[in-house]
Amino acid sequence: MSGPKVVRIVTREEIIAICKRHLAGVNEAINEWLKFCQANGVATEEEIAATLARQSALGKLLAEDRFLELQKAVPAEIDFLQADRQTRFERAAEEKAKALASQRRTEAAAAGILAALERGGKSVPSDLRVSLEQIAAGNSTDTSAIAQAFALLSEAKPAGVSALQRELASAHKRDETRQTFAEWLTTQSQTESDQEFKRLDSLLAGLSVVVGDQAASEFQQRLRSLSLQEPSRNRSLLIDSLELDLAQTVSKARERNELEQRLKMLAAELLAIGSDEAKQFSQSINAQLQGTLESLQEHEKKAKEILDQAVTQIAAQSRRQAVLKGLAHLGYQVSERMETAWVQNGSVVLKRKLQSGYGVEISGKIESGRVQMRTVAFRKPNKSADVADDTAAETVFCNDVSKLQAEFAEAGNQILIERHAEIGTTPLKIVSLVDDRQEEFRERMPPVIRQRSIE
Repeated sequence: MSGPKVVRIVTREEIIAICKRHLAGVNEAINEWLKFCQANGVATEEEIAATLARQSALGKLLAEDRFLELQKAVPAEIDFLQADRQTRFERAAEEKAKALASQRRTEAAAAGILAALERGGKSVPSDLRVSLEQIAAGNSTDTSAIAQAFALLSEAKPAGVSALQRELASAHKRDETRQTFAEWLTTQSQTESDQEFKRLDSLLAGLSVVVGDQAASEFQQRLRSLSLQEPSRNRSLLIDSLELDLAQTVSKARERNELEQRLKMLAAELLAIGSDEAKQFSQSINAQLQGTLESLQEHEKKAKEILDQAVTQIAAQSRRQAVLKGLAHLGYQVSERMETAWVQNGSVVLKRKLQSGYGVEISGKIESGRVQMRTVAFRKPNKSADVADDTAAETVFCNDVSKLQAEFAEAGNQILIERHAEIGTTPLKIVSLVDDRQEEFRERMPPVIRQRSIE
């Protein structure tokens, strides 16, 4: 047995709200993972099916009231998805870099062969010239024009044609069932010029994977232009400048992409919470994803604040309702106005129907989950206390708390006693006795005056 006590309250409703929030976030993370994998072709059907199976399993945890398992599993799944996406990003970027290098070498070969024909005074048919120019500009993948162009060159092997270009055309003339032109390009040893562009290919590939080929086209055109220039000090400076620009752009693109992913998850969580403010801000996030990086960062900060506030409000309301409902079942007088009074005053006093002159006061910030519960006596301050009656009232209240704990547990809620004083060690708080009409009148008073009236 004990007297005044500090208890921690956890309700089933607030746990469910937290779990729904977690599920909404992980579902959005899975959706974004699927979009990324499908856009870049970096996941098999089996891997996608496995991810969807894990998503289904998480949903079942909530349906089966396995709340603790769910709250542990969701962060683990999100961490896994983020790490897995990074691995797949690197894989996609590596394949993209190889493709870009192959394309760049093909474009350079087409431009070089056309230049060699012109230097050799060869008459180049207009359709062949257009084809070579299209290849050099990156607008065509039909490389048969390269072999046709070499057919126009004399066996004298003009000096304007490089050894690489000759081997390129020769390889293309061979039986293409043995090796495709693109395959041949990937197997050739890189020239000094290719090595110079390797880092640029890697950066451009990373940018393309994040923002798409179209958004990265400006940098690809700059890279194409540089690759067609003859080696020089000026070209080296331009390469360094392009590498710096690309590195900065890739870094910002990835930062923005990660921020957008977090915002989408927050928008999903806000929508799952269900409050009007949360829903409105969720819609605001999705409508402003194209804003500046700074504005998105402000949205993320605000979203977290609104989400925390909404979760806190839901938890506080469910705790107040659960406590008042439980005490009503145990014989305490609970009116519809008491929940509002509790919010406004930070405390509420309930009379015990079967024990005239005594009741219980609940005080403290319910938002934190912790409140103080203590027996109170309804009598005038100058009236002497009856120690035996006060002790009996505290004993009854302690028994009621035990019953309340059992009732909470049956409903899936919890009341945990964190601190308590022994019965009789703390004098009962004296509260002025008022009738129902006085109570109604008091609750219409301003909060400050109303608080004074019960102290």
